[in-house]
Amino acid sequence: MKAREFDLIVWGATGYTGRLVVEYLAGREGLRWAIGGRDEARLAALRDELGPRVADVPLVLADAMDPASLLLLAARPRVVITPVGPLARYGGARVAACVEAGTHCCDLTGEVPWLRGVIDRHHATSVERGLRLVSMCGYDSVPSDLGCLLLQEAVFEATGSFAPRVDCLAGPSRGGVSGGTIASAAFMMEQRREPGVARYLTDPGALTPGHRPPERPDPVGIARVAGTWAGPWVMAGINGRVVHRTHQLLGLPWGADFVYAERFPTGRGPLGLLGAAGLWIGTVCFAVGMALAPTRALLLRFLLPAPGEGPSANRRERGYFNHHLVATDGERVLGRLRIHADLDPGYVGTAAMLAECALATLDDELDTKGVLTPGAAFGARLRPALEAAGFRFELRLGEEARTP
Repeated sequence: MKAREFDLIVWGATGYTGRLVVEYLAGREGLRWAIGGRDEARLAALRDELGPRVADVPLVLADAMDPASLLLLAARPRVVITPVGPLARYGGARVAACVEAGTHCCDLTGEVPWLRGVIDRHHATSVERGLRLVSMCGYDSVPSDLGCLLLQEAVFEATGSFAPRVDCLAGPSRGGVSGGTIASAAFMMEQRREPGVARYLTDPGALTPGHRPPERPDPVGIARVAGTWAGPWVMAGINGRVVHRTHQLLGLPWGADFVYAERFPTGRGPLGLLGAAGLWIGTVCFAVGMALAPTRALLLRFLLPAPGEGPSANRRERGYFNHHLVATDGERVLGRLRIHADLDPGYVGTAAMLAECALATLDDELDTKGVLTPGAAFGARLRPALEAAGFRFELRLGEEARTP
């Protein structure tokens, strides 16, 4: 890549998550970066509000609906960070501009149908040009994706083979939901009748063209996993499809019949079973409510946050998350990995993950390319950066792992 004016640009910096990314990067020594958006006054106000650590950070302007201005923006940095959405509405021109300009990009999309379109349109070209287009760089889906990869690598080192199955209990956790996340989900529901969208919302192979996993990674029923009851998890469909894309990009080393399933834990005993049943009922009701236009409109108007809104600073400070991944061979537990951070998962944690993915993209020693997942793009090298940001990785193997 030719020398660029900036290492990275945070595009969409004045949004709820964009601001958190800017705060995370503020004061980073040796980083040549800028903050971008379409409203210069709002960008300047953000810079002034965050104070001396970003006082010298340049502002760059572009319009998400203007391909020419996006192309000019994309030509200036080595990588563009994009925390905005819905990308099905705003992201296509940005990705196309990055590909044309020869620029890496990282985003937070959880929009599986949109990402499948990016794979179909840009994967081959980005491989040819040596570009990394890395999606799902936040809470969806770094803990699931990196966690499965690290656990499988540890199991292989200990046993000489990979686990044919990994189950993930994505919780307990505490954190808020922003209006941007809700807007992305609502837009997918609005578009679900378009050709291909409904299919890719349910197809376990939506992100793995040419390979269909044997089971859905987002089971809707109730089950016991690692001794605890668990119910459906709203992000399992995104996270599981990302894990399977990582597996495909790595060459299917875990086997063509590898199974990954993700649920939300509700506890042991009768109360855990009751909690799983309640979670199942709540998930079904919310899904139906978002799928039907009249109820979706009511939810968006009266109950759910609007774009640009999100949890308060006090609520973010009380956030945390856990991911507990269990590798099995059908009879025995081979290994367990717990990922934990005392960070609001969807926002403070996500800002850290997105920023660290973008910084990892700048590594000249990386030879990965294409439309990638965090696991396939960066692998285990992402772990030390996340540990420095407050993430903890606790691994148990063999007999130790068989103790709940």
